[in-house]
Order: sequence, then C-alpha cells, then structure tokens
Amino acid sequence: MKPLFLLVGVLVLFGCTENAKEPVLYKGVYTYGFEVSVFSPDDEAKEYWLYAENQALDEVQQMLTNTIIVANGDNPYPSVHIEFYGIDEGRPTINDGEIPSAYDALMNVSKVVNIEKF
Repeated sequence: MKPLFLLVGVLVLFGCTENAKEPVLYKGVYTYGFEVSVFSPDDEAKEYWLYAENQALDEVQQMLTNTIIVANGDNPYPSVHIEFYGIDEGRPTINDGEIPSAYDALMNVSKVVNIEKF
C-alpha cells in the first residue's frame, strides 16, 4: 500500500510542475530606446527586459520613439508609467552577451492595459 501512495505522490508532484504560467497584472515604469526595453515594477526592486511575442508593445514603443524624435536627441530613453498583463520568464540565459542577460528577468507582455506619460 505504501508504494502506491508514494507513486501517486510523485506523479502529483511532477504534474504540478508543468503548469503553464498565466499572465499577471504589472504596474511600473517602462523605459525604451536604442537597445533598451526595461521595466521596473512599482512594488519591487527588479529590472525586467520587456518584450512581446505579439504586437502588445507596438503602440507604446511607437509613442516613445516619437518622443525621442521630437526631443531631437535630448531624451534618448523616455519613460512612461505602464500597466500590462505579462509573464515573468525568470532570469535570462547568457547567450553571446545579449543585452537581456544583463537584467534580473525577462517579461513577456501579452496585453497593455494603460499608459501614462510623466
């Protein structure tokens, strides 16, 4: 009987570790520019490299690119306060010195909810 409980317990544990992560609502400051796509949450001292597998960040990045153009180089890295649903993908692996590997974690944005200029 004990081996059966042990087998069931092990199967349950392995089954729980394979759950897909669901997007979570995040709020904080997003900074964008040449080779920069950094998010700092309001409630923790972490820096995430932000990206999107869909077009979720396109509107925000276009707005910030226009800010860079209008500033004529005086503000090459503008920031906004942003709210979005995203998935924390954890610490990036170091891959030939890619920029995201210098940050605490990767964040995959699935949907932007709100953008506020400072």
